[in-house]
Amino acid sequence: MSLITSTLKRTKDTKEENRFIYLLFEGLVTEPYFIYPFIKYSSFFKDTNDIIFKKVIKINNDKGASNIKTLSKIAKEEIVDVLPFNKKKDKVLFIFDLDIYLNNKKELINIMDYCLSYYIFGYTNPSIELFLLLTKENSYNEYIKKNYKRILNNEFYKKDNKRYINHLFYKITNINSKRNREKLMLLSLDFDIAIKQEKLYLNRFIDKAYNKLTSNIGYIFTKIKENKIDEINYFSYEEKEEINNKVNK
Repeated sequence: MSLITSTLKRTKDTKEENRFIYLLFEGLVTEPYFIYPFIKYSSFFKDTNDIIFKKVIKINNDKGASNIKTLSKIAKEEIVDVLPFNKKKDKVLFIFDLDIYLNNKKELINIMDYCLSYYIFGYTNPSIELFLLLTKENSYNEYIKKNYKRILNNEFYKKDNKRYINHLFYKITNINSKRNREKLMLLSLDFDIAIKQEKLYLNRFIDKAYNKLTSNIGYIFTKIKENKIDEINYFSYEEKEEINNKVNK
């Protein structure tokens, strides 16, 4: 076993109707230290008493695993097939970046081949720092919009040896997203601001991610909160079909 799991939210009696959501992240610092505090301490999930979030820590040989193909395989072998896991109800939620696919439409779409029915994929293009920056009020209009192409192309900013979105995030927040754990934890207090801006300004569909700044993290967590996990969709045509079905009923 090269994963450690533990209950993330407040201790509660486990009931048959509880849904377990295992959180498995690409990174070891940025995502965990931003998202875990949001789940554990905010009031966002206060009314979702049937959900128990499970913190997953990668250790040993899996510590450096970040590719979604590898992560999904690890989850299948070490969570789904080993732990008490109800495939009809429980989920593994992955948070990962799309930058390694270099805006290649075919490769981006193909990652969904690994998204099984009991998996939830949360992603950002180019990286999680885009969503982190959204926690700053009006950051899209002030900083992201005018640097859209540089961020999307994941340009390398030589002056501080960072990718452009990392450069921009550090310049605005003075937070090193790979190191400043305490500051990341505090940033999670403004998760709701990021959710609002993501919904207003960013693409969330994998089939459009190749040419648009993309994040579905806020969308995913909102669906979990609303107990509408089964309605999560990743392709733009799926949403159109869902709307048509509702209209025709």
